[in-house]
Amino acid sequence: MPGNFKSSATRGDRYLKRSVLLTWLATVAIIGTYAIASVSTYGGAAYFVLVTLLEACIWVLPLILLIAVYRRWPGRSLFLATHVVSISLLLLLLSNYKLHAMYNFFINGFVMNLLTTPGGIDALGLSRSFYLSAVLGIALLILIYILSIRWLNIDWIISRLPAKRYLVSLAVGFLLMDMSTYAWAAYASKTEILTIASRVVWHIPVTARGVFKQLGFERPEQGFASLAEGSGGNVDYPIANLENDGVIKTPYNIVWLTSESLRHDMVDQRIMPNTFAFAQENSWLKSHYSGGNGTRMGMFTQFYGLYGSYWFDILHQRTSPLLLDTLKANRYDMMAYTSSGFSYPEFNSTIFAGFTAEQLQEYSVRPGWQADRKNTDDLIDYIHSAKNSDHPFFAFMFFESAHANYYFPESAVIEPDYLEDFDYLSVDIAEEIHRIKNRYINSAHYLDTRLGLVFDALKAEGLYDNTIVVVTGDHGEEFMEKGRWGHNSTFVQEQIRVPMIIHIPFTSASIRTDMTSHLDMPATLLKALGFDTNPSLYSFGEDLFSADYGRGYIVASDWAGDALITPEAKFVLTTTGTSTTKISSLDDTELNSADLVTVAKIKLNRYLQEQPRFYRTSAEHQKCVETSCQAPLKQAAAARVMDIPANKPGP
Repeated sequence: MPGNFKSSATRGDRYLKRSVLLTWLATVAIIGTYAIASVSTYGGAAYFVLVTLLEACIWVLPLILLIAVYRRWPGRSLFLATHVVSISLLLLLLSNYKLHAMYNFFINGFVMNLLTTPGGIDALGLSRSFYLSAVLGIALLILIYILSIRWLNIDWIISRLPAKRYLVSLAVGFLLMDMSTYAWAAYASKTEILTIASRVVWHIPVTARGVFKQLGFERPEQGFASLAEGSGGNVDYPIANLENDGVIKTPYNIVWLTSESLRHDMVDQRIMPNTFAFAQENSWLKSHYSGGNGTRMGMFTQFYGLYGSYWFDILHQRTSPLLLDTLKANRYDMMAYTSSGFSYPEFNSTIFAGFTAEQLQEYSVRPGWQADRKNTDDLIDYIHSAKNSDHPFFAFMFFESAHANYYFPESAVIEPDYLEDFDYLSVDIAEEIHRIKNRYINSAHYLDTRLGLVFDALKAEGLYDNTIVVVTGDHGEEFMEKGRWGHNSTFVQEQIRVPMIIHIPFTSASIRTDMTSHLDMPATLLKALGFDTNPSLYSFGEDLFSADYGRGYIVASDWAGDALITPEAKFVLTTTGTSTTKISSLDDTELNSADLVTVAKIKLNRYLQEQPRFYRTSAEHQKCVETSCQAPLKQAAAARVMDIPANKPGP
């Protein structure tokens, strides 16, 4: 060891102690500042102090272990590494809370999937100013850390700390108290405790329902946490071998146009005039719901007709959707375009698993409107060439203009008061939300010009009257109407309501206001093509244009679970977060379970029975195998009889 470093060992050890204490204090301050908003009672305040102090202890544990290694094998490299780890821990903590403030979740499996899957980071739409802000922010954090370690005199605190064994005992005591308090809160549905815990980064939920039940404690009749324990495993999709049923009798072409983040109210005569006119000429489903609050589930559900919670098992099995398999078996020409990517989410291993590389065009330059321009031009060229083919064609396009950062050329500006530099790190989203939304409106207006070109091309080539056209969004987009910006965070109406406009040749124009879902799309299109098999064998959806169509409930999903949406109530079922089910009205006003009408409880029970239908080991699956899914259809029809009447205009 160099002499000059050895001579400063005592001072170095003092700096390391300061590093641990400073990191711990900063962690307490950051977590406490964010979690304290959920405190409303003395009991909640006590738990808030407990969980904040404990989480700070856990957070600095890697730092303590590294210092222990340094003391056994001292050296300059380990000394510097300790400070790097300290800064990294604080940076990670701040990043988590920035993410949670924007999207209502911490870094989790979904975020890691985004960061590690090819195309994931590109999907974020980060601007140059974001990277500049990130560099400046990191530099500022490093400067504050160095100055604090060097000049902030906190040695008097260190000198008054109890012995290590007492600190360890105290931390273990905190841990046991947190585990027991949280377990009881989860059992007894103590909302305040669960909400505080949900705002503590990476808090580990511990439950002991069986223990409390054996001890004779009565569980209140509120919350539906136990219902969130969904199925998983070997998916049998479709349930029956449908090869003999797969002959298409009416081989319409299909043009399927899906936009990123397009919410239902953008189909407006001023914002999207071409799409508005198209909607009035065709079937416009004005109360349509995506199958999820993010791209993965929103896309998955519209092609498979399965709940989004099936995504993970379908991805594992690399099973393509029956709809596209049927088109392929009937010798359709197939082509898909995206201004994002097919690898994130993993659509090249799910929806488009049956496509060749030549059938997938990925052009995703930034800004996104330029990618949309090229891909639209190429899609139109494909439509021109398809006119001369002996086979019907399927063409899909995924538009990116309406994805945050929200992309548009100056020629598409209809809201001039928009935020020009949308830097996620530096912008005050709440303060600038009006100008951010104006960016979004401009991007939707540009998107409309692209859609209009596709409509015109189909008509110009004489293909309009033998082509099914679908216009929709993968999910919605919230602009702080319910307290959040963007999507992927909650199941409020703004994040899950999307446009759905369907052109089926020789079908009368209609405007419908009954609840419809992405889950209905496979059954609807296959029926239009003359595929008469019972939809329950391959989907949770129904033919939108059948005489007895009527949904008692809609299901939307995110990375962690499902949400059941009925006209009477929303039930957010999840296996993560607070481990409780949030209940609200359809317009997202909070409800208590005591306020639920009987019909809502009946629908919840029906969903819980139906959810595992496509898992081989479920009773619902076995029933479907034995009866060709006639029993589930009859049960669904019976459930609809008890539903509150809905407005169901015909096609």
